[in-house]
Amino acid sequence: MVAPGSENLAMGHYHHTCIRRLREVRPRNLWRHPFVRMLVCVITKGTAVFDKFLPQPIDNAYSGSKIALWLFGLIVFVHILQSVAIFVNGYSIVQSADGIPLETYTAAASQTIVAIFAVSSIRRLIIALICAVVLFRYRSAVPLMFVVLGLNYLGGQLIFKFIPIVRVGTPPGMVMNLIMFGLTIVGLALSLWRRGGADLLGRRTRAT
Repeated sequence: MVAPGSENLAMGHYHHTCIRRLREVRPRNLWRHPFVRMLVCVITKGTAVFDKFLPQPIDNAYSGSKIALWLFGLIVFVHILQSVAIFVNGYSIVQSADGIPLETYTAAASQTIVAIFAVSSIRRLIIALICAVVLFRYRSAVPLMFVVLGLNYLGGQLIFKFIPIVRVGTPPGMVMNLIMFGLTIVGLALSLWRRGGADLLGRRTRAT
């Protein structure tokens, strides 16, 4: 027959033993475990990437590849040029670059289509001008603006899947936008890449 309270006493002794053994585990021994090292590495890199997207503060400090800045400037320049072209000669651009058969519509319908493209170009121009300011003054936000440009393109393509636009042939504007999207992805990857980061992490690991 078990004495009253003996089970609680045994359980308390077991908990005390577990706590004592956990306290005996040294940080060095814990760091040598492959899973712990991998987990710390993933958390560290994830935090670093998140800080690149939302830097604090947003300034002109930039640690990514310089090639990404050139790609960013090229993309911004093309977007500004496309927007201005719509303002200057919208009817011709909508027909040639976007492949919209305006001649098959009435005059009122054609004017409405060109107006819609002009309003869309205003929004694209505003985003491009913000990107230009980021390029010259707030370069730490370049990765974030790459994401904005990429999401803007993907959002438009998603809308076209549900509400397609009637086009003639393969318009050069669509090809150009696809090329710009590809450059955006490459530029984003280069803007997040930091030379010497892996070596620095390896030195810290060996020192620990």
